[in-house]
Amino acid sequence: MSNRHIQKNTRGFTILIAVVVASIVLSIGLAVLGIVFKQLQISGIAHESETAFHAAYAGAECAEFNDRSEDQNEFDVPGNGSLQSSATNITCMGVSSTNSNGRARSGDEQRFEFTWDGGNACTILSFYKFYSTSSSVSVIVEGTQLRSDCPVGAECSVVKARGYNASCSGLTGDRVVEREITIVF
Repeated sequence: MSNRHIQKNTRGFTILIAVVVASIVLSIGLAVLGIVFKQLQISGIAHESETAFHAAYAGAECAEFNDRSEDQNEFDVPGNGSLQSSATNITCMGVSSTNSNGRARSGDEQRFEFTWDGGNACTILSFYKFYSTSSSVSVIVEGTQLRSDCPVGAECSVVKARGYNASCSGLTGDRVVEREITIVF
């Protein structure tokens, strides 16, 4: 009789162990699923950030190329420091853009602004040119001194490129990522 009593208790114990093991396996599975989900979110954010960075980098490189290229003279300051009268156009990423700042000039600074909309990425470029025939010039952009002096008769340039992971018409919202690159030369 005692053997039958032990067998009945063993059956209940087996079900208890099976439920505990199933709970542990389910908990581990849910934890792994949570980690995978978070990694997918981080990967998506990294992709959006990379898109914005490359849009900024492409704009900065294009502006620097157009400034340094002998075939292009869109940003050159004539020897007398006067403004050029023609509109400034540059082509970057296969798209031509016209200066939207109207060749603004403040003292010894000339500022150009360009925008390229690639549909899934936007680049907004500010290009500053510093030049003086009378004294050295402090290179100050948006309140920040980037260079202590630009020598007399020398052209000093600053490229400030902002890249976004959205079209230029859709730069609002909490999913828009902005990356900025500043080059001084």
